[in-house]
Amino acid sequence: MKRPYETCIVFDGTLGDDVIEKERQQVEESLKKAADLEQVHPWGRRRLAFEIDRKRNGVYYLFEYQAEGDAVTKLEKQFKLNQHVFRYMTVVRKPGTKAAPPESADKATKTDEAGSDDGREDQHAAER
Repeated sequence: MKRPYETCIVFDGTLGDDVIEKERQQVEESLKKAADLEQVHPWGRRRLAFEIDRKRNGVYYLFEYQAEGDAVTKLEKQFKLNQHVFRYMTVVRKPGTKAAPPESADKATKTDEAGSDDGREDQHAAER
């Protein structure tokens, strides 16, 4: 039985736009072969929360699709072997939900400059 999935992929931000586009197309083709691709959301070039291989920027894409569980495993193996993919994460999407829009780059920069906003202060205040 096919289930709805979302996969967020972060490509190496030091790559040129033509290489990023080629990598995105390869991922899209793999998804079309193994799953029913619904939407691709380009989130753009963003600063990473921490360095990966001494690099500070990544290019984010969110893919929405329907697939069997074994197809997702095969896709993730391809992502893992791709040297241009920094990170990826796949989650099961609840039926009827839509992908959240990406956080604006301005908001992400302000949060990064202000320090980590992980909600710990709010959590500690609630415990008191």
